[in-house]
Amino acid sequence: MKRSLSLDALRGIAILGMVLSGSVTFRGELPAWMYHAQVPPPEYRFIPTLPGITWVDLVFPFFLFSMGAAIPYSFRHRALPTTLRAYAATVARILQRGILLAFFAIVVQHITTFARSHPEQVGVPAWLAPCVGIVGYALLFLVFVRFPDTSMLTQHWRILLRAAGFVLIGTLVIVLPYPEHPEFGTRWSLYRSDIILLVLSNVAVAGAIVWLFTRDNVLLRLGLLVFFLGIRLSLHEPQFVGSWQHWLWFATPAPCLFKVYFLQYLFIVLVGTVAGEMLLNAQHDAEQEQQDGTGILRLPVSYIPIACVSGAFIPANLVGLYTRELWWNMVVNLTLIAIGTWLLQRDRSATVVGRLYHQLWYWGIYWLLLGLTFEVFEGGIKKDKSTLSYYFLTDGLAFLFLISLHCCIETVRLWKPLRYCVIGIVECGQNPMIAYVTGGMLVMPIIRLLGLDTWYETAFRGAWLGFLRGVLFTVCVVGITQWWTRRKIFWRT
Repeated sequence: MKRSLSLDALRGIAILGMVLSGSVTFRGELPAWMYHAQVPPPEYRFIPTLPGITWVDLVFPFFLFSMGAAIPYSFRHRALPTTLRAYAATVARILQRGILLAFFAIVVQHITTFARSHPEQVGVPAWLAPCVGIVGYALLFLVFVRFPDTSMLTQHWRILLRAAGFVLIGTLVIVLPYPEHPEFGTRWSLYRSDIILLVLSNVAVAGAIVWLFTRDNVLLRLGLLVFFLGIRLSLHEPQFVGSWQHWLWFATPAPCLFKVYFLQYLFIVLVGTVAGEMLLNAQHDAEQEQQDGTGILRLPVSYIPIACVSGAFIPANLVGLYTRELWWNMVVNLTLIAIGTWLLQRDRSATVVGRLYHQLWYWGIYWLLLGLTFEVFEGGIKKDKSTLSYYFLTDGLAFLFLISLHCCIETVRLWKPLRYCVIGIVECGQNPMIAYVTGGMLVMPIIRLLGLDTWYETAFRGAWLGFLRGVLFTVCVVGITQWWTRRKIFWRT
């Protein structure tokens, strides 16, 4: 079965949003909504009591949502387990993928930390740090690359190359000196890891296992979240400290790899699995109808206004929640809901696209309104520390954004200038691991090796040039990732 390009686009937008938000200027020249809401300029100091969200705060939950939606797709070519032994083997594969992703988190953090260090911090020549970044980037190919079917390498050689990659990059991480850290010193540590990737590894394992055992019962799957909801609500009670809920929340068999409280992001991942099932079922129905000669895959023009309304929820809520105009924000949301529902009710067609849009719309509206209902709880919506409103609202926005992306992808077939931009985003979404590290482990080291790092930091002064710097950096990441994707070179755990 074909990939869901709208899901790839959502993942690609999330990845490129992470790259862009981390590469724009941090000199206090851009407005505060260009950064995390709780880390505003000019000091970029974390203010946990500051409510609101910006576009930067959407990229991580959108990636989590797309990860959850991809879980049903990851099982579409495999026979689902029916015996206890088969379930055990499947869970073992899921755990293996999670451990590999955690290994990726540890390696990436160590290599990028060294590659970005100054010579006086680590006591090495200036050219060595960026070279190590590039070498680490190359070694990750040996560990995570999925060789194309056209490759001449036998299975024996593939295993040997992967084993060599593990040994070489592990040795590199162990022998490198690092800048002084109050917890880790100057040596390597399992606790030195990329927190985003580590959270992803935790929820990827838990989300896949929960979906595996609840794949035929959506209510049970979402019902499990109520238990997490109970613990989250208990966090604010004085009796929480010393309770079994407190022990469970902070329990961990391996603190460097797994923490129970990371699983609160299942509020996004498990909801995302429902969207993945909707997309997968729609693809299956479309293929069946095509075989019968009755399917229409092209997007009817009547759906374009619905897609525009669906996309309008994102800027409306970003502006309303960031400026704290909560009454006006609710009025705007209810207006958009009324318009979109009216447009959907006007559509009387029974096409696959129509049924899919109805499902995505009503699920999105439910989670959106639930998020707005919880908005005043926990001091207002925040990414850090993340609030229940943040989880639920971003769930709803992701459902609705999928409608816009699906419509956009179908529309660009008729408009070539936009097609190349969308294709680049989709191809980055198909190769997210490469896209995530290319900037820090390849682009920036090359800039430093060419002696352009000082110019790079000083030439792009001012708000517009500071933003342009981030755009150009992101375009480089897109181009390199596209190059690998079009040659069917993918990193997979």
